[in-house]
Amino acid sequence: MSDKSGGDEAPPSENKTHVNDGEQDRQRSNRKDHAKGGGGSTDSRFIGSIESLKGCVYDIGGNGENTDNFGRITMKIAIYIAANIKGGGEFRHAMKPDVLKFEELTVPGISDEQKRDPAQLELWKLELPTYHKKLQAREDASLKAFSVILGQCSMAVVNRLESSDEWESLDASSDVMGLLKLIRQSLYTRSTSKQATQSLQEALDRFMGFRQAGHMKLGTYFDTFKSLYEAYEHLGGGTGHSLEGLQRFLKSKDPTNPSYQELKEAEKAAKEEFLGLRLIRCSDPHRYAGLMADIENSFTRGIDGYPKTLTKAYEMLVNYVNVNQHFKPHPKRTTPGILSHYFQSFLKSKNAQTFGPGECRQHRLPP
Repeated sequence: MSDKSGGDEAPPSENKTHVNDGEQDRQRSNRKDHAKGGGGSTDSRFIGSIESLKGCVYDIGGNGENTDNFGRITMKIAIYIAANIKGGGEFRHAMKPDVLKFEELTVPGISDEQKRDPAQLELWKLELPTYHKKLQAREDASLKAFSVILGQCSMAVVNRLESSDEWESLDASSDVMGLLKLIRQSLYTRSTSKQATQSLQEALDRFMGFRQAGHMKLGTYFDTFKSLYEAYEHLGGGTGHSLEGLQRFLKSKDPTNPSYQELKEAEKAAKEEFLGLRLIRCSDPHRYAGLMADIENSFTRGIDGYPKTLTKAYEMLVNYVNVNQHFKPHPKRTTPGILSHYFQSFLKSKNAQTFGPGECRQHRLPP
């Protein structure tokens, strides 16, 4: 197992934590107290127990950014664990939201026939201690990582975790991946036990009802948009394309009988186009309505400017220049926008000044 740890120093919340078998109970008690004592109330703006992860927390209160950004928060915590906990290098990959699983460590095996071969037997003897060393390193790192993650959970989240039937087992074994899955379920369903169809419909309502508010930064909008869809998809939702609806995305010699791989690629393309267009349509209209109008107008002229991926849609929003924000019309004029600006510039030019009073009376600028 590769160790990408930046050192042996334990995180601030772990300075007094012992990992001896005889002190497991006290360790678990400290973890609970630590999580609850760090400002669990949503009214006091819970910021977590670790200074370098300040504000990067799992919460279900009024902070919408934290409620709907499980993936972003988890990756930040994973990077912290990899850098600050000895043996934590593998957590950076294992904690990816679409993974949440350690690479399996298999016990080295040897057959009776291989035992009769001195070289094979010696190789097996060398591999066995390496396996046990990796396993022990993972267990030691998991004890500390479990506390780090729990310390970034608000009191409201901790209460929900502890109400789950899985909690006692997860806590006793310091099961990091199990803890993260339970946190994700708590955030996505707003509960650790809720009827599946209701959870799915609530997740769909949150996603379809989400819009970029006027004060919301574009990066925050993009992250929240993705997280809301991930929650909906995790609970069993999708874009719902039928085989007929996928026809234009199929790259098959026989569209009537596509292979499984071709169908999966078509579904991915359909999903990306759906999310890309929705990202633009749900963006702040005061800033980006012109972009949607440009795309629609271009399409009528035979130019397909619709984004084909979610990433491309985000790039279009980032690079879009809203001309009406750069060129404000005269307060007495009813024609806003860039044309008004250029026309006013023309009237102020030397050419405009050569017109007689009667020739350009209807175009004179208001005093």
